[in-house]
Amino acid sequence: GFAFIGVLLVAFYHQRPELRPADNADVFSDYIIKVMPLGVRGIVLAGVFATAMGSLSAALNALATSFTNDWYIPYLARGRSEQHYVGAARVFTAVFAVLMVVIAIGSAYVKVTNPDFRIIPFVIGIAGLFLGPMLGVFLIGMFTRNRGSDAGNMLAITLGLVGIFFISGQHVEVANILHPVPRGQAPMFKPPDWFPAVKWPWFAMFGAIITLAVGLLFRTPGAVLAAARHKAAQAHAGDDRPMAMRGGNGAGEAQPAAVEVGYRR
Repeated sequence: GFAFIGVLLVAFYHQRPELRPADNADVFSDYIIKVMPLGVRGIVLAGVFATAMGSLSAALNALATSFTNDWYIPYLARGRSEQHYVGAARVFTAVFAVLMVVIAIGSAYVKVTNPDFRIIPFVIGIAGLFLGPMLGVFLIGMFTRNRGSDAGNMLAITLGLVGIFFISGQHVEVANILHPVPRGQAPMFKPPDWFPAVKWPWFAMFGAIITLAVGLLFRTPGAVLAAARHKAAQAHAGDDRPMAMRGGNGAGEAQPAAVEVGYRR
């Protein structure tokens, strides 16, 4: 959708170059404010804010639900009441909201100190940076039966993140952000000419390859395989609660109902 809007904006400013803003990053906002009729402008702005609110609420819902069900319940609060889980999920929602605000402030600071900063490469690059190692671990679990372990996967993910951080030249960019220079001057740090910098569209692939190569070096412990078979049996026991909230026999011991970010179904 946003790519199609970009094509339309390119066509418009090709016909009306005198209206084009100085910075390419401002073309959409400038078009909304200066070109659109007043009524349409309000509808578009309302749609932008509605889309942002929907995306943020979905992200907060997923983050808080995952953290509550996968970390908080099994490791810190097993056997507590449903009301406790609802309250905890709401607290985690607020915590992740604060983290999002901090990230947004950091992104705004980078944009101010570096006017050439672009949001699309930044967002997709950050996603590829973390999704690549996650994909590598997923491939280990999907295509192998006895490779990969908790310690091995953690090491593989760490090396995948560190590897893509360096081969992409992010360490140089971070150093330049921490030591900014006046606009128009060459950055203080730059990689050697022989250094093969990987661009952001390839972050996920190289991160997955590094993680997969390291993770395959570790054999899955027998106890983990037995626990996986037991959980697979539990998953088909007809109980719709999260695994962390089920009883040891998986046959429906008295436990609280499932929690999903404080919303009752």
